[in-house]
Amino acid sequence: MKLLLVAINAKYIHSNPAIYSLRGYAGVEAARHIELAEYTINQQLQDILEDIYRRKPDVIGFSCYIWNWTFVRQLLAELPKLLPGTALWLGGPEVTYDADRLLAQYPKLTGIMVGEGEATFRELAAWYLDSRHGTAEAAAEGSAVKKKRLEDIPGLYLHTGPTPARQLLDMSSVPFLYGDLAPFENRIIYYESSRGCPYSCSYCLSSIEKSVRIRDIGAVKKELQFFLDSRVKQVKFVDRTFNCNHAHAMAVWKYLRDNDNGVTNFHFEISADILNEQELELLHTMRPGLVQLEIGVQSTNSDTLRAVRRVSDMERLERIVAKIGKGGNIHRHLDLIAGLPFEDMECFRNSFDRVYGMRPEQLQLGFLKVLKGSEMWERAEEFGIRCLDSPPYEVLCTRWLDYEDILRLKGVEEMVELYYNSGQFTRTLPVLESAFDSPFAMYDKLAAFYLQEGCGVKSTVHSPDRHARFGGQVGVGAGSSARVYRYHVLLAFAARYDEERLPLYRELLTLDLYLRENLKSRPEFASDLTPYRDVTRSFYRQEEKKREYLPDYEGCDGKQLSRLTHLEPFSRLTLRQIFPGDQDGEAGEEAAVHYVLFDYRHRNPLNAEARTLAVRMPDGTGEAADECRQTARKGEIVFPGAAEEAAPEQCQALLRQDAGGMEAYVSIDLETTGLNPKRDRIIEIGAVKVVQGNITDTFSTLVNPGRRLEQRITELTGITDEDLKDAPYLEEVLPELFSFLGELPLLGHSILFDFSFLKKAAVDRKQCFEKKAIDTLKIARKYLSRLESRSLDALCLYYRIPHRAHRALADAEATDLLYRRLTEEFYSESEGLFRPGELFFQVKRDQPASKSQKERLYWLAERHKIILDVEIDHLTRSEASRLTDKLLEQYGRDV
Repeated sequence: MKLLLVAINAKYIHSNPAIYSLRGYAGVEAARHIELAEYTINQQLQDILEDIYRRKPDVIGFSCYIWNWTFVRQLLAELPKLLPGTALWLGGPEVTYDADRLLAQYPKLTGIMVGEGEATFRELAAWYLDSRHGTAEAAAEGSAVKKKRLEDIPGLYLHTGPTPARQLLDMSSVPFLYGDLAPFENRIIYYESSRGCPYSCSYCLSSIEKSVRIRDIGAVKKELQFFLDSRVKQVKFVDRTFNCNHAHAMAVWKYLRDNDNGVTNFHFEISADILNEQELELLHTMRPGLVQLEIGVQSTNSDTLRAVRRVSDMERLERIVAKIGKGGNIHRHLDLIAGLPFEDMECFRNSFDRVYGMRPEQLQLGFLKVLKGSEMWERAEEFGIRCLDSPPYEVLCTRWLDYEDILRLKGVEEMVELYYNSGQFTRTLPVLESAFDSPFAMYDKLAAFYLQEGCGVKSTVHSPDRHARFGGQVGVGAGSSARVYRYHVLLAFAARYDEERLPLYRELLTLDLYLRENLKSRPEFASDLTPYRDVTRSFYRQEEKKREYLPDYEGCDGKQLSRLTHLEPFSRLTLRQIFPGDQDGEAGEEAAVHYVLFDYRHRNPLNAEARTLAVRMPDGTGEAADECRQTARKGEIVFPGAAEEAAPEQCQALLRQDAGGMEAYVSIDLETTGLNPKRDRIIEIGAVKVVQGNITDTFSTLVNPGRRLEQRITELTGITDEDLKDAPYLEEVLPELFSFLGELPLLGHSILFDFSFLKKAAVDRKQCFEKKAIDTLKIARKYLSRLESRSLDALCLYYRIPHRAHRALADAEATDLLYRRLTEEFYSESEGLFRPGELFFQVKRDQPASKSQKERLYWLAERHKIILDVEIDHLTRSEASRLTDKLLEQYGRDV
């Protein structure tokens, strides 16, 4: 007997706690017969069908939500054809509130579990095991076994009707889900310390259950300690209003503060206006980044809040959000919902501006989902709400907003995501906002600008004519990466609406870029640094400057410092945007050149911005005046609430590569369509930058190869053609990747393979790419020859390194961990293998296909109605020639 619980998640990084909870609560004996299968909505239907079929389950249970219901319905239509004797069950919020209709629509369904599922599934599993498997242990697992009838199990809806309702569980009786973290590697960990919600918001299913059940605090602390000991990256509490019980919230937050491991982040959904002073004081004492708070505002319109039965003291909420932000140690995430009753465009604009004015780290603009079973679902007609008939049941229009308004708000949402929530324009946006009536007006006009100019909000592919159109205004380069492209578009937008301050916007965008990373390739809108080179060299040569501004870098020479930091000239007007408190200065100094020093080893723990120091050199000679030191002291950004950082090692140790392995390097991995760099293509790049044993930055992107993937590659990596459809092409990715790599040596497992693909890509684009590297495979071959395999998978298993194979970033992270283990074990035996060596790979440049070649291929495809597996515009000359010959051979030369 095999029972299969199936979850189909929205993304790979998501997990489904429900199926783990069902199996855990079913009991030890039943769990031996229960398998779990997790997929994503991005996978192919037939691949999932095949996997389920090959498992040969006797019973299948689907966990149903709005994000996967369309997919589950497709499976329900096909599975009875392949597994006619298998019992099919559904459960979850998407099927709980119209079970009778679904059973009529899908007669092959056995039944539906409604409401809370753990106890219901425990009895159901025991019933199947007793009636079909006949084990004595199974009989002991569930009381319903003795009754021998499905109709006697509470919490079901069968074709004959519903069974009795089930009592709610004691939360402390639910087993802990995460005894084994292996299935959750590189995925979000969800944790539940309470169920239910005290509020009655009409759009939310949680309002149906009025009671709040809280898990025993002793068990909660023990389970949180497990996460802390395992040093997981993030734990998301799924409690609907975590702080509705003040004693519980205080106990959890105090435990996290007192047992902080310096790594793990905990996410909570809270009601901010019920936070008390004691809770606020506790939150202010936490490590920056230890917790982040999601606060649902939804609307500031009192009529709207009354209509959705949401109680909120808006003025108090504003004060509390400001107090949380004042500590500078907690990420604040505020939510708004568009499409609620009594909120027209003007009302929503007011809500947006008021919430935006609270300056959260993230502002999520969502759209009303009319969920089955909610009060909003029942009153939709009353409010004139029209929504999608299929998931996610999102609002299309209301009595107060027509569809044109909804589309307009969709554009605002996308601009907020791209520019505000990305955190990449923190200095530019506040200045740009002042050119408009309100923040909403700015984002509204920016969305219209994107639409008018065809900037491609969702696409990362940018056509040359689009760049040329902007280039006449602001010098946009056609080779810009997708991320830098957004900076160019914002500058073009600023040029249209606030042209007088265009030089200021150029500087502010340059500032925003350098706050994030030490660029190796400057964007075209940035000023030319040639006139300032002598100033910069002079600064890095002067020992007194290094001691005063960069005392943590003792031992670095000027060249090393210039690689680890950056000195950028700015006007005083821009300087005031960086250091608002520095308002003094001589009259007429506005045009004087001032300098900002970016220190990338000290970053804001909340937004990862580099620490900045003001270095004023009014005479432009590089000889700073006496007051420069005072300006620098005044200009240094101190992160409120941040703990003092330990003094770093000598800078020489940071950069040296001849003792104890490498101290600074980039671990990199590629996923490709094959093994031949001259023929095959890159489909994913993952890299981690490591400095003194700490990962300081990551790089990860899918890459569109311009051709369809073979099934074996999809099976190996899990990457599909659908995943790559909107991914950037390699020519867009390379500038940003090479900037990320900088001059650091590489680390890889069979690193020559990865280097060969990058070298080929560089040569094809007339670029130079040479690197030194260390190869963990070479080290393993020398010292671990006794192992049957020295693949990355095998070595991770040998050293018990958590690893999700054949995804680029996961492989790069695993290679870094493997290198550290190998260094600890074998460095003293052979230092040479742990020193970077030159990489050699000879390759000739492939010319892109000529215009005539491409035109002929397009003609052949049209002539013979051929759907090609490649994108003609991205073929090389030799590839185009081979494909043409193949088509002519197959279809003849009657052309």
